Amino acid sequence: MENHFRSGLLAALMSLAVCPALVMAQVAGMPKTPGYSSKPLLTAPLSGDDSREMISVSVLIEPGGYSPEHVHPGDCIGTVIEGTVDVLERGKEPRRFGAGSAVLHARDTILQYRNSSDAPVRILNLLVVEKGKPRALPPPENTK
Repeated sequence: MENHFRSGLLAALMSLAVCPALVMAQVAGMPKTPGYSSKPLLTAPLSGDDSREMISVSVLIEPGGYSPEHVHPGDCIGTVIEGTVDVLERGKEPRRFGAGSAVLHARDTILQYRNSSDAPVRILNLLVVEKGKPRALPPPENTK
C-alpha cells in the first residue's frame, strides 16, 4: 500500500510541475528575453521542512540569448549540461562556466545568464525555495 501512495504522490507532484497555470504563477512579473526559456520538471517537498520545496528546472539559452535579471527566494544550484554560459551576479565580475561545471547562487543574489557563443546552452537548476513563492522574481526596484 505504501508503494501505491508514493506512486500517487509522485504522479501528483509531476502533474503540478507541468501544469501551465502553475508554471505561469511561478514566474509572474518576469520579463521575457530573447533566446531564453525555462521549464520546471519536478516540484517536491523538502524532507523535514514543510516551509520549503525543491524545484528542478530545465533552462535553454540560444546563441545570443540571455535570461532576465532575477533573484530566487532560496538557493539555486545550476549545472551546465551543454555549452558555455556567462553568469553575471550584480556587483561581481562575470564568470564563465562550461559543460560539467556547477554554480551556486545564494538566496536573493541578483543574477543573469548570457550565451555569447554560437551554440545552445542547457542548464539544469535545482532550487530550494520557500513553498508557494515564485521560483524567480525581478530584482528589487531599489537595488542597482
